[in-house]
Amino acid sequence: MLGLNKRILGFAGVASFAAVSAMTMSPPQALAACPLKIGFSMAQTGALAGGGKQALVAMQLWAEKVNKEGGLLNCPVKLVYYDDQTNAKTVPGIYAKLLDIDKVDFVVSGYGTNLIAPAMPVVIQRDMVFMGLFGMNNNKKWKYDKYFQILPSGPDPAVDFSKSWFDAVMSMKPKPKSIACFAIAVWSPLAEAQMKSCWALFQNC
Repeated sequence: MLGLNKRILGFAGVASFAAVSAMTMSPPQALAACPLKIGFSMAQTGALAGGGKQALVAMQLWAEKVNKEGGLLNCPVKLVYYDDQTNAKTVPGIYAKLLDIDKVDFVVSGYGTNLIAPAMPVVIQRDMVFMGLFGMNNNKKWKYDKYFQILPSGPDPAVDFSKSWFDAVMSMKPKPKSIACFAIAVWSPLAEAQMKSCWALFQNC
């Protein structure tokens, strides 16, 4: 329950910041009309469905709470979302639909690094503020100034997230000489690059 509460608070901060930010953006990003629509993909099936389902429940609880308190900017909040099936290939189409057909006011990411990365080009092309929920290093390539990452994983997320663990392991006596690497549930070129960065960090300890 503690983890769920943290997700609710995190998403509340994301959505509130997005609302305030959008009002200060250029006219194309200003609110068109109520309700205030927040769009995203979220894994409800596939390998990351466990985390995705929890995240969706947290968002729904947050939206219900906010609407009971009068909404954001005097508008009720409406969540518009689709199951990305933990499949990165579905993500660009989902975000294109959210932005071009559903006409959402803001977009936030799905659950996980590999499902944030394929949304980036779609959102950047439309010059929208984009909130990354639980990803690492997604903006290293793009350096997009309207992308905001809420996971505090350091200035170099590909390695900083694991650095403290490696430091602790290498302080052991005798020092370990090998390490076992387990593949994550959803593989991608980005995940492979991050795994190589972690391996390089271990070798340099």
